[in-house]
Amino acid sequence: MNKVVNVDLTGGLIGLFFEAPAYKLANVIARHNAEGWYVVQVIPSKSGNIMLYVMRILLLILTLLLYTTSNGYYIIFRKEIAPEGYPPGGQGTLPHCPACGENVLPSDSFCEHCGTKLG
Repeated sequence: MNKVVNVDLTGGLIGLFFEAPAYKLANVIARHNAEGWYVVQVIPSKSGNIMLYVMRILLLILTLLLYTTSNGYYIIFRKEIAPEGYPPGGQGTLPHCPACGENVLPSDSFCEHCGTKLG
């Protein structure tokens, strides 16, 4: 399973002096890693929208150069989900076929590998 997270950054003097992009990215990645998500790719978010650029300049002027929005990053995360019947995260062991020793699902009636009837 995949998900995309948008990391917004702050511009202006506040963003210049009080917000480090690398620190903010590291915090977002660490928080999602703790939930079992792994980074696949980090993509800078860029917009070619001229109105967005004009609005950012106006906001910067209105706040006396203190604050404006800024382009951030998109982070693509991946999480491995175990198929139904398999233990989550590789915990525990799966039942084995008594004839061939291959892993079988707990719900299987027959071994897919050798055709032996299971318990």
